[in-house]
Amino acid sequence: RSNINVSALSKARKAFCDQFARALEKELKQVFENIEKSAYCYTQEAVNQRRCKNVVLAHLARLPQHEHIVVSQFETADNMTDTLGALRSAQHCSATTFDSLMAQFEESWNHDPLVLDKWFALHATQNRDDIFATITMLCEHPQFAMSNPNRVRSVIGSFAFYNSERFHALDGSGYKFVTDYLLKLDAVNPQVAARIVTPLTQWQGFASEHQVHMK
Repeated sequence: RSNINVSALSKARKAFCDQFARALEKELKQVFENIEKSAYCYTQEAVNQRRCKNVVLAHLARLPQHEHIVVSQFETADNMTDTLGALRSAQHCSATTFDSLMAQFEESWNHDPLVLDKWFALHATQNRDDIFATITMLCEHPQFAMSNPNRVRSVIGSFAFYNSERFHALDGSGYKFVTDYLLKLDAVNPQVAARIVTPLTQWQGFASEHQVHMK
């Protein structure tokens, strides 16, 4: 693995996924609607159905005319898999819809630290222009603490490992943001800092326009 141009790959993937959703819109909607909607149960068949449904939903969410399906699933979900599936799909919807659903989720689950970690991670993996302002606000959240390893991994770790478009921005802003945070984190929890710095240590595998900022 070498000479990786993250920007080019991300643009190509987005173009493919958008075209895929448009070309197979009718078929995707048919598959989604034909999956049996029944009360939650834990069987292999039900697990497979939920997995399939949420993959299809993520594709449909790329088309504005199906945004209401994402909202509907979130509002009617009787299990965490479908709730989180709707929220992940909402990352492809308008910022207004995503923010609204996330606010409802936080209100419902702010008493559960493990579930709230997922809320933090979903915010940190958005591909939006104001992502640094968003992460800064997350770090100021009453339930965020630099001394809490899970919280730091959910926010800074999720951004560095899973928000490829913004972390690998060609202007180096993603690298600088994470580096500046890790310099502060190192004094509090060097073990977690050492883990999150991993993506920056793999600079040799990336294209030169990335390497110049990662080194």
